Amino acid sequence: MRFTEFISEDANPKRQAAIAIAMKKAGKKPKGMAEGYRRIAGLMTDIANPQNPMVKDPDTYNEVPAAEYFKSHPEFDQQTWQQEVQKNIQAMAQHKQRQQQGLVVNPLTGEQQLPAEVDAQRKELERILSPEEQQQFISLKDPIAKGRFLKQVWAKKADQKQFANLMKVHWTGGAQYRDKLEQILSGRVSSKAELSARMYKNQEEIPGNKPGWGTDTIGLVLDGWTTIAGFQDLRSDNQKIGKGEGNRSQQKYTVQPQGVATDVNKVKATQADIEQQGGWNEALVDNWKVKAAVVTNGADPESIALVQKYKIPIIDRRTSTGTIEKQPQGVAEGSENNNTTAQKIFFARSNKAPKE
Repeated sequence: MRFTEFISEDANPKRQAAIAIAMKKAGKKPKGMAEGYRRIAGLMTDIANPQNPMVKDPDTYNEVPAAEYFKSHPEFDQQTWQQEVQKNIQAMAQHKQRQQQGLVVNPLTGEQQLPAEVDAQRKELERILSPEEQQQFISLKDPIAKGRFLKQVWAKKADQKQFANLMKVHWTGGAQYRDKLEQILSGRVSSKAELSARMYKNQEEIPGNKPGWGTDTIGLVLDGWTTIAGFQDLRSDNQKIGKGEGNRSQQKYTVQPQGVATDVNKVKATQADIEQQGGWNEALVDNWKVKAAVVTNGADPESIALVQKYKIPIIDRRTSTGTIEKQPQGVAEGSENNNTTAQKIFFARSNKAPKE
């Protein structure tokens, strides 16, 4: 059977029509690629009307015209945002053209592609999933089951020691995420709650300007166990705040096999990659502890004060302000003073897998 015959039922025209009718009766409008908000240069943007795009303020999440937002936030990299908006507009036009050529749903990625592209991606994905593993992945209907399967495959094929050599930074900061920052630093987030992180070869590769999404200007350097990694954004869920030690329900998953990287050399982790391609790699880190905090341009004083309050060592990557007084080693979730004996043993043998 041809690979392109494994198509979800939503690709069926009758099924799509039924969904559209149901949404119309419910008073909902089916969304196309050109509708709704998408993340552009770290800012949620609606480009349905290219002449007057709307954005969501990261701090208040209110919808405002882009021009109005930029007037009140002159520090935002408006030039990069405008370039990305144009790329998205071009992508929408290309998508409309491709729709006329007969797109199908790729069962591995859930994306709409031409049949020839689906077959090409199947072959390309053999670097991570064998033909048999691809069919097994397709047969799984539950997203969490798919995510677990990808983690199992990654664990078998990736060299954990190579990925351990990369610097992993969980980005946060800004008024919107200040509470979560303090929850992590104070130990109220379980180290068994996986956090997503960017990977860098070293701290010199961390850009001083806009290293994370939106207002993410504070980075937490994590030491822990990598459960899966990708050379692009894995689109994992937002972090879950753990309610207690050993809460395994607070794991994160990805169902995007096309972005998974078992070869560390495929990870874009240098300054050049970040500048040219966005550097949107991602790793999920379990059994972690905070080793240091990275401060970049635009970091708000309140978030910096929180880092200093918990005496976390600071890596100052700012390029437009003075340096910050270095702090002595502190205690954060995952450090030896906040973990069980079993976890202390894990941190002492960082080259071995954690025990459940």
